Amino acid sequence: MNIIAFSRNKLRDFNQDTRGNILIITALSLTTIIGGVGLAIDYSRAITATDSLNNSLDAAVIAAIATTTSEIQQGIDHSTAVNDGQAIGAKAFKANAGRYGSLSGLTSNITVTPPDSNLNITGTGSYSVNFPLSFGGLFHIANWPLAASATSTLKMPQYMNFYVMVDVSASMGAAATTTDETNLANINPDQRAEYPTGCTLACHFTTYKACDGTYCQGFIDTRPNKDVNAICTISGGNSCIMLRLDAIGMAMTNLLSTAQSTESANGKPTEFQIGIYPFIVHVNSTFQPLSTNLTTTVTQSAQQIPSLLDTGDSTGIYTWDGVHMGSGGTSLNNALTEMQSVLPQTPGDGTSQTNPAPFVILITDGAEDNQIMYNSDGSWAGSNHATVLTQSNCTALKKKATVAVLYVPYTKITHPNPNFAGDEDDYANANIPNIPPSLQSCASPGFYYMADSPTDINQALQQIFLNALQSAPRLVN
Repeated sequence: MNIIAFSRNKLRDFNQDTRGNILIITALSLTTIIGGVGLAIDYSRAITATDSLNNSLDAAVIAAIATTTSEIQQGIDHSTAVNDGQAIGAKAFKANAGRYGSLSGLTSNITVTPPDSNLNITGTGSYSVNFPLSFGGLFHIANWPLAASATSTLKMPQYMNFYVMVDVSASMGAAATTTDETNLANINPDQRAEYPTGCTLACHFTTYKACDGTYCQGFIDTRPNKDVNAICTISGGNSCIMLRLDAIGMAMTNLLSTAQSTESANGKPTEFQIGIYPFIVHVNSTFQPLSTNLTTTVTQSAQQIPSLLDTGDSTGIYTWDGVHMGSGGTSLNNALTEMQSVLPQTPGDGTSQTNPAPFVILITDGAEDNQIMYNSDGSWAGSNHATVLTQSNCTALKKKATVAVLYVPYTKITHPNPNFAGDEDDYANANIPNIPPSLQSCASPGFYYMADSPTDINQALQQIFLNALQSAPRLVN
């Protein structure tokens, strides 16, 4: 057998011999199997690292926002507070990431934006790293890229000063409901000669043809046991006839309760200061100045609102001297102008207790009446023909605060007497359609409300307060 035939036979035998194939295949597959298991281990490690880094990023963003918010509320300037917040966030990310925080090539970024016009503070964060793989080299994969981002927004509790202007002129002494109006007409002795069916509007004066020259007034008769300091909490009664100022006093009491609940929920017991500023011809700026004591001090003042009704006394707080509230008419123009000096010269943005945002609530029936009563003997001066406020006074006030207006519709005089006081009644009725547009223009955008019944007045004040917390825009030019 020659060498060629011998070689051919040996190659044929080798090709047909399958003994040892499993060992060869296993040897060839072992690298792939080990690599696959290794990659599964690497994947598990990468998932664990991702979870840890993601949780650390979330915590870092929250820490950054919390630090920024806290410092701003302490009165620290926004730029410093933002820088401090970002620094704290960066440290928190490294600390919470543990051993993954020291991965080679790990980059992270924490950013906080200052509060926007709605006092929202936004924090963003991101990280990226090439996670090293222990077995990836078998497949020429040295690392696995990991990256994530996070965003969180927090609305800051807003520190606000509420200046509640309450019209306590005679027309605001109208009965709260039609039933109360009927009850008032039945018992009111005032000016029976001019109004035989019973006077129900602006006739609670001490003298001036009241009770045929004797001292009496319908307002006193609406109070239980003739206690002028009492407040009627339920409409429709005979022993205590609810007037509009009663409804406003009760609504203010409920508003104060809501404010306290909000402070408690926000963990800011002095988040709000509230003051009450009654007015007739002038504003009484000392009746209830701004106070954080909403539980007792301001609440007690709110319940005294009905007792401030203009009854033609012309003494004490009603004295006509240009300082006290005066008596006889209603000067919205004076009140709006005088409130400008009550408000701070530079309005705050609400980010801290030392930088509160001013918010004015004007509660009125909207009739501008320039007459005054300057003594209790019934001496009058000025025009008693009702008009509306001057818009320039509103514009000036809105440059210093957001202004909400609650219009309690002027009560139409159902039995006008054209022979009384220069046809005062018909002028008042004719002026009613002019009032809503004037008050709507006076209010800041979105803050005009109208409410008539006690229930509606209460709901309107609640809505004003809740909407105020959304930080409505303020006119600045």
